[in-house]
Parts: sequence; structure tokens; C-alpha cells
Amino acid sequence: PNTDPATRQRAGEYLEQASAGDDAWPALLQLVTTPQEQAATRFWAASALFRKARREPPPPALRAQLVQQLATALASDVPGEVAKQVSVACATLALRTAAEDPSAVGQCTRLALELCGRSTHGLGLLKALADEAPNVDAGAHRIRPLRAELQRVARADVFPALLQATGVDEVLAAWLQHGSESSLHDLLGGVDAPAFSKLTSVRTAVSTLIVAAEAGGGQVLDDASLQALRAFLGQCRQENDAECLADIARLTAALAASEPHGLQLAQHLPEVWDLALTCVEHPSRRIGAQALDAFLVLQDVPVAQRHPALTRDAFSRLLVSITRSCANSTDDDEDPEDALFQFRAVAADVLVATYFLLRETYMRTIADEMKSSLVALTEGGSPERAEAALYVLRVARREVCSDLKSRPDVAASARESVGAVLQFAEHPAFGALFQSGRGFVLCAGACDLLGAFAPALSTQAPNAVAFLSGVITHSQNRDRRVASAAGQALCRVCSSHSKVVWSAPDSLRDAITAVSMTGDESACSVVEGVARAASHVSVDVASKTCAPLVDALKVCVEAAINAVDVDAKVRAFKRVVHALQLCDTCASFAPPQLRQQLAVRLMPLLSACHAPPLALDEVVVGSALRCHASAALKEDPSVEDAQQLANVALVYWEAHAWASSLEALAKVVDAWASRADGA
Repeated sequence: PNTDPATRQRAGEYLEQASAGDDAWPALLQLVTTPQEQAATRFWAASALFRKARREPPPPALRAQLVQQLATALASDVPGEVAKQVSVACATLALRTAAEDPSAVGQCTRLALELCGRSTHGLGLLKALADEAPNVDAGAHRIRPLRAELQRVARADVFPALLQATGVDEVLAAWLQHGSESSLHDLLGGVDAPAFSKLTSVRTAVSTLIVAAEAGGGQVLDDASLQALRAFLGQCRQENDAECLADIARLTAALAASEPHGLQLAQHLPEVWDLALTCVEHPSRRIGAQALDAFLVLQDVPVAQRHPALTRDAFSRLLVSITRSCANSTDDDEDPEDALFQFRAVAADVLVATYFLLRETYMRTIADEMKSSLVALTEGGSPERAEAALYVLRVARREVCSDLKSRPDVAASARESVGAVLQFAEHPAFGALFQSGRGFVLCAGACDLLGAFAPALSTQAPNAVAFLSGVITHSQNRDRRVASAAGQALCRVCSSHSKVVWSAPDSLRDAITAVSMTGDESACSVVEGVARAASHVSVDVASKTCAPLVDALKVCVEAAINAVDVDAKVRAFKRVVHALQLCDTCASFAPPQLRQQLAVRLMPLLSACHAPPLALDEVVVGSALRCHASAALKEDPSVEDAQQLANVALVYWEAHAWASSLEALAKVVDAWASRADGA
């Protein structure tokens, strides 16, 4: 042959042009089906037929002839590469015809199955049909009937034949994409060995069972089918390949959710969930997350109807496994943060269901894990394990809190967990961990835990206040998540134990001081909690505790007035707004006597906010008006107080038409209407 590139290119172009017309179909077919032709020539002709079939359908009169003769050619002694290309060409021609006449798929499939009895190329043609089907280029009105026919052929012809053969794993895997409605009973039952057990690949067998389980339907499994499935699940335990294990995990979930087999399996085949539990214990969270779906489904089966092995003992083991997986992963192929987030998202619902089943055992198990992990931390261990235990406790916090009064053992375990956290907070290891930056997630979890279990704290409330105050003080401008969690927790602790918390007044004052100058939206939670609790202490103590709020506002106002450059003014004005919001919160929730003292100190500062340069900022003015209303109009406002606020608001409305002016006027009207109703 000529090896000159230019000559070869011209020859290729000529052959492509020659194969473009309708008369090329029989010519190419003759080249492919003539045994005397060289293998290279037959390969080129088959490739040309394939490309031509992709571009255009063959003439109607030639369609059946082309497919039939190509299939017949495969029955002869055809070289391997040529046979593969002929199979692809034959499948493409059949599918192209099937876009107009779907029955062509069934005809080609039957030719391939007949060929399987005479040549190994029959399997190649079957696989080519499955592989090429998604590539058919036709409108949706043609694709839908084609897909329906593929599903019918898969169910009626392909799967029954392949599941009785051996060495067909790749072909079966290719046809699985088109679905099968073979029921679990069809695959597992029968006098002979189960059909799927003849597959040489466990993964292909797993995929086959998944398709059948997800399709559902069929009769309930008899004893022979259950035994066959039990044996296969035992075989799955020997697998080590991660991808195969991921499919096995998915199989357990599919079996658990299968209709009508899920309930039957829960009653007679606990091995499904035992295998799922093994997958949960795998180092890869991706595999574990897929297996957790089996337990999500199981919670819909009443405990009394389950196999005894699927009650408390199984879920106790599951609880330990989930807790460990929430902390550890040795899978190098997965992103640790993404995998942990996805695993926890699935595990949350399972943990809540686990709590409802175990209750006291759940709390005792995690309390012991909490104490053990915190002890390990004092000896230089990693914080991930303790943070995982905190997470598992917090997931079920609503359910736990509803049981605190009615279940003493649950409350005792909750207090033990809180006590362990508070005890660890006093250890030098906690300070070192926090300062190093490695303890922020753990600390945020600890704060969430104290807030969640605030009603159970009792005598531990002062220690909790001291801990939360310290966290608030040290986390400002360092970690917003920690500061926010601590602020919200302190509010809950103060609201739940409004008398006891005053055993630690200095801690409350420190927390107020920390949030008065800086802080995010959680700073208002701190102020709200302290203000709510102020009714249980003398006004002098409460006033001293909240004094840093007014002091901070004074500092911020003076800094704003004295600011020179634009950037300094912007920062100063933002701090004024923050300080006003905190004073507003305190006035809104404080008892009357504390509010009156607060108002006396606030009025001069509010007047400063209504003078330039602060009076030119709408946000500052709006915050000042709201603070004024909260401090002066709460209980039985005087005529002077109401008139003063109304006059200020009217000035701004006439000058700027600011919406905050109308808001303040509305509050004056509401307060005066309430006073009139009371009179």
C-alpha cells in the first residue's frame, strides 16, 4: 500500500465521497460480508457503514437485509476487531431503523440471541445494542417508543437469557441501564441455583439485584429465595473493593425499601441490615452514608414487627458506628469536609430515630464517649472525637429536652455530659487548644450543647455562665461561629435559670462588656438573656451589670463626633448603631426599674445622636428613635416623654421623610392608646 500521507488523504476523501450515496449501502455490505476480502478492507467497510448509519437511515427496502446479513456475517469466522466493528455497525443500523419502527430492536436482539448459540460474537452484538442506544439522534416523539421497546426487550428476552448464562457480566451491566422488571423472586428463586449466582462478578450481581429491588413488584420471597439472598449477602462480606462496597451499600438500602419485600426482609432477614451496618463502619464516609438509608427505611417498620436482631442491640452498635464515622475517615479519595457534611446530613435523621428507640441508652453511651474523649484531649489527643460526640448529642436535642422531666436517667446523662464539658473547660488543655485555633469547632459545639440542655443545668448554671462568658470574651473578632453559639446559649441559660445565674454576676458583666463594643447579631442574645434575668436581682446589681452598654454607647458617640476622615466616620457610625441596638434590646426586655435607670443615662446620648454629624445618618437616627421608644414608652409613659419623641420624629419626617420617623410616631400612638385603654 502507498504510505505517502498526501496520497492516503486523497484516497480517504475519495472513499468517503464514494460511500455517501444510496448505492453505497449494498456495496459496503458486500465488502463486509465477503470472507475473501482482507481484514483491513472489511474493517473499513464496517466502519463506513457505522458512520453512514449515524448520519442517515438506510432505504426502507434495504433495512432488514442489512441487519440480517451483518448478523449472519458474525456467525462466520470473523477476526476479532472486524467482528467488533461489524457488531457496532449492525446495532447502529438496527437502532436507526427502530427510531421509525421500534420493533427493529426486538428483531436485532433475537438475531443476537440466536447467534449466541453459535458464536461468541452474539454477546458482542448484544452489548453493542445496549451501548449504542443512548446515541440515537431522533426527536422525543421517536425516542420514547424506542426506550419503551428497549425496556420490553430487556425484560422479555435479554435478562432471562443472560441470567441463565455465564461470562456475561459486561453485557448484563450494559443492559442494566435500560432497566429490568425481573422481580427479586425471579432472580433468587427456582429449582436450580439462583440465576444471578452464575455471574462471575459480585458487582454485576449486586447491580442486577439493585435494579430488581428498585423496580419492586413480584411475589413475596419463599424460603429458598431468602436462603439464596442470605448466602449472597455473606459473599458480599468478602469484598474489599471500594466501588463494589459502595454498590453493596446501595443494595442494602434498595432491599430495605423494596416493595413488597422490605417488611418481609425486616422480619426474616436481618442480615441485610447487618451488612449495612458493616458498610457504615467502613472508613469511607461515602460508603457509610449510602448504607444509612437502609436504617432510615427500617424506622417505618414497627419494632414489634421486626426481627429481634433489629431492635435495641443493633441500634446501639449503629450509634457507636455513626459517632466514630462523624469523627474519623481514612479514605484518601474523598474530601474530608464534604464527606463529613454529607454523612452527617444523612445520619441526622437516623440518629433521631435511634434516640427514640434507645433513649436512656443513647444518652448514656454518648455521655460515656464524651467523658472518654475529653479525657483523651487532656492527654494531647485530637478534638475531632469529642466534637463528634457533641454533634451526636445535639442532633437529638429537641427529643432529649422533651424527655428531661419525664425520664430522670436521660436528664442525669445530659447533666453528666454538660458537667464533662464544663470540667474540661477548666483544664489548661482547653485554653491551649482554643489559643492554637484548633478548638473553635469543638468550642462552638460545646456552646450549642449548653444552650440545648439549658433546662437540665440546674446548679450547673453559674458554671455554664462563667464558661460561656469566657468564650464570648475570647472569641470576639476571632471566630464568629463560636461567639454566636456562646451568645445564644447564654441567653437560653439565663432564661431557664434567671435566679441561679446571678451567682455569677461578674461573668454576666464580662459578657456584656465583651459584646458592647464589638460583636455580631448574637450580641443582642447576650443582652436579652441578662435583661430577662434582671427581674430576679436588685436594681443596683442589674444596673451595674448592664452599665457597660451605656458606657460603650458614650465612647462610640464621642468617637463618631470626633472622627475626621471618611473611613473613620463610617467605622464609628457603625459602632454607634451597634451600641444603640444593644441598648434598645436591654430596654425592651429589662424590668421597669432597670429600664427607668437606663433611660436616665441614655437620654443625653440620644440627644447627641440627634445633632450633627450623627443626625445626618438615617441608620443612626432610626436606631436612636427605636432605642428612645423602648426606653421611654414601655410602661405608663408620661406626656412629656411621648411628646419629646413625637417632636423629634416629626422634625426628621419634615426634613427627610425617613421611614424611621413614621415608625417612631406609630409607637407613640400605640403607647398612648394603650395608656388610654388602661385608664
